[in-house]
Amino acid sequence: MDTPTRKALQALANSADGLFAVDADYRITFWSESAEAILGYAPWEVIGKPCWEVVHGKDSEGAVWCQQDCPVARRLREGKAIPNYDIQTQRRDGRRVWLNVSIIPLPQGDGLPYTPVHLFRDITARKGKERLGEQVKALVAQAACTEETGESERVSPAPLTPREWEVLSLFAQGYSTAGVAKSLGVQKVTVQNHVQRILGKLGVHSRTEAIAWLYRRRHGGDGRALALPRTAIPS
Repeated sequence: MDTPTRKALQALANSADGLFAVDADYRITFWSESAEAILGYAPWEVIGKPCWEVVHGKDSEGAVWCQQDCPVARRLREGKAIPNYDIQTQRRDGRRVWLNVSIIPLPQGDGLPYTPVHLFRDITARKGKERLGEQVKALVAQAACTEETGESERVSPAPLTPREWEVLSLFAQGYSTAGVAKSLGVQKVTVQNHVQRILGKLGVHSRTEAIAWLYRRRHGGDGRALALPRTAIPS
């Protein structure tokens, strides 16, 4: 790698995004501090290794994306632009994470037309919210189908307290138990106690089902308006 290329990489590496560069054989030649922070691998552990062996990313369907002659390599070889893409991979400590990846073909002068630079950021939290949204939609659709076919009687749930509305609305926004506790200034065990009372009052078995119940009420899923505390339920 020539000096101008390395200087350009070092400049790009100042961002919060992880960054690594590869050579013509797609072996890693540069690994930034942010890449280490996101994936847990130190530079000495990955330099010289094929990138697909280190990242080993999979797409949303579970198909292997990172492999020899991957879609990125083929598109670069054909001179085509590469849109950002999402992959799931595994950190050094075994934790699964989702990454959004950008490719920058960085020109260089040592005989190769470019250095493929991978910039990536952790989007695990965003993917979690998307998955929660999909689960809620599925439960809402299932409940609507059940009501239309008359398979269950409508039961009016017991009213929630203002604090229970607040807890449930925060979960509906994608907050974790720890996030709800921090937002409300209480202990996690207090939030967990609220959740158990909410589930009991609504007659559901999981937090996701409770969020689906809230979603249906907020969007008139049963054809009736339900007054919710303005301070608790975001519009």
